Amino acid sequence: MSLSSKIALILTAVIGIYAVANDQIQQHIFFQRFEDVEERQALKDIARVEEALLEEVAKLDRVNLRWAHWDDAYAYIADHNEGFERANLTETVLGNQGVDLLFVCDIEGLVLWSSITDPDQPGEPIKLRDFPTGRLYLSHPLLTSDTQLDGGTSDPERRGNHRSGVLLTEHKPLLVSARSILDSRQRGPARGTLITGRFLSGELDRELTEKTKVDFDFWQIDGRHDLGHEIAQVVDAATSSPEALVEEQDSGTLHVYKTFNDLRERPEILLRANVERDITATGKSAFKFGFISTIVGGLVLLLVLMGLLKHIVLGPISRLTHHTVEIGQNEDFRAKLDLDRQDEVGTLSREFDNMMEKLELARQAIVDTARTAGMSEIATGILHNVGNVLNSVNISASIVAQQVDSMSLEDLAKVSKVLEDKGEDLPRFIADDPKGRHLQPLISALTTQLGDERETILGEVTSLTEGIEHICELIKSQQSFAVKSELIEPVILSEKIDEALSITDKAITHDTGLEVVRSYCALPELMIEKHKLLEILVNLIQNARQAMSGAGIEQRQLELVLATENDDRFRIEVRDNGPGISEENLVKVFNLGFTTKASGHGYGLHTAANAATEMGGTLSVHSDGPGHGARFVLDLPLNVVPVAEGAQ
Repeated sequence: MSLSSKIALILTAVIGIYAVANDQIQQHIFFQRFEDVEERQALKDIARVEEALLEEVAKLDRVNLRWAHWDDAYAYIADHNEGFERANLTETVLGNQGVDLLFVCDIEGLVLWSSITDPDQPGEPIKLRDFPTGRLYLSHPLLTSDTQLDGGTSDPERRGNHRSGVLLTEHKPLLVSARSILDSRQRGPARGTLITGRFLSGELDRELTEKTKVDFDFWQIDGRHDLGHEIAQVVDAATSSPEALVEEQDSGTLHVYKTFNDLRERPEILLRANVERDITATGKSAFKFGFISTIVGGLVLLLVLMGLLKHIVLGPISRLTHHTVEIGQNEDFRAKLDLDRQDEVGTLSREFDNMMEKLELARQAIVDTARTAGMSEIATGILHNVGNVLNSVNISASIVAQQVDSMSLEDLAKVSKVLEDKGEDLPRFIADDPKGRHLQPLISALTTQLGDERETILGEVTSLTEGIEHICELIKSQQSFAVKSELIEPVILSEKIDEALSITDKAITHDTGLEVVRSYCALPELMIEKHKLLEILVNLIQNARQAMSGAGIEQRQLELVLATENDDRFRIEVRDNGPGISEENLVKVFNLGFTTKASGHGYGLHTAANAATEMGGTLSVHSDGPGHGARFVLDLPLNVVPVAEGAQ
């Protein structure tokens, strides 16, 4: 798959993931807020219904107050004046006052006058078990007593015994108010009790609905009425808590249940507010539109970005990749890329051409110097160290070439073609078409593959660049033996050890079973000759690995140690469990030309020891004899200048 295909696949996956993630976030976070607002509104609705009922009870109580503390009513208890009855206790008067039930009782509970009518059937008297027309028992919850008369208060609402609330009947719930009958000055003795009531009926239901703007229903849950299956299921939950119960009836309605206490403070009435789900319906429409807009906008952005990337980035990178591979294969450092661009890609191509030109000049200068001065040792040492790194460079270049060559745009092109063809029909295609439902898994798989190949290429390009840089520095450091050249750079020692290990990984491709043990102390960034240090470490690590591989050891272990010595020096140790070194060879390992390998030349350890000396340190070797492995120790002064201090 080509790099352009992978980038297109990544962008498509990112857009898709973003769209899905954005939709999920909205559904689970923001949409929940819509539902919370809707639920709070529903709770307010049921609270308004409850408050409206209480206001109706208070309204009825005010009517009762005017009648119970009326001189004519007070006199009627004593003289049973029929004129009072004809003038004030008629159906018309009671209807105008909103009273469905009126009982006038004397102090003993004898009913002097009574009326009970059904507001849903005007003119039709009804009977209630709790309100016999002859006499009310003295234990009746609405009868008052003069012994409870409070004549000392200035509040007329509190004068005399007073009861109000909701009383459940076999007919319907009844809003009731009962007061002691007093004179107009609210003084006694109390001559009886005046009871007024109003049924919670269809007429009152309509009035409350209009007043509260809430559609609601109510049920008596005292066991005297059939509640139906739906209400019976929620009764226990609604009565077990004083808080309102919210249930989603369907996608368009919320039911909010709350109990209302009767006159005896028992939860005997179940109220239900029916709330239309307009808020969440609006939220769903907004989220759906946002999701479609995100997908369409993402596709447009994908097409624009792919066009720009192909013209600005992918084309030049492809040329640079092919050019690098050709140089690695032909070793023609004079070949030029010549990208006429003023951006970062153009700068990279020019710097790469300059680097290759300098490398060619440096290589030629080394050959001329060695030939003129007879310094075969210099040329041999350089070639040895360059060879150590060149293996890594060649392998990295080959891997990059293979990865680039294996890239393909076919899968991403197919996905892009499908998305482009579907156009406005894309949401339906993704939701309903079997092929559309396979689109997201395909995009995810392509994204993963592209990410893996990208990481591989970036890693190999980094290794290639570092290897070429190291080769250049190796050559530059030996261009003239007459003039000593030092390039001091900031270095993190642990990273350089790992970099040297990575270079040898490329050179020894079949090294399975090797266990690498690291033991690094914490050191600050130091100023040191980076490439000389790397030259020494590559030689030591590669020799150790080759020694273990050549000896046929199955469980090979390479130990890398970084430690300090007396606060003024540090050491780097390379230990192996290879065949070891005999005592007679310990004094020869750093000699020019000495080697125990059949294909060796004896230059690596010699040049490494010289480099250590030039850096003001030493390179030593230790071994307990054949079969006991070897340990090479690079000892260097720690009095190098830290980065921060050197920058001042």
